[in-house]
Amino acid sequence: MARKIHLCSHLSAAELKERYQTNTDPVESRRFHLLWLLTQDYPLTQAAHVVGLNRDSGSTL
Repeated sequence: MARKIHLCSHLSAAELKERYQTNTDPVESRRFHLLWLLTQDYPLTQAAHVVGLNRDSGSTL
């Protein structure tokens, strides 16, 4: 069974969502989107797929 990812609460889920929706840099937006999905209890593999990242390497698909 996969380990659960723990995020430090530097930003709230609402702040992460706002940053991914309003960021003009697509790379930064994708990073904030991934973090927001993790706060919504998405598994890492599914969250990575949603934002178009390869879970293992961190590169885009």
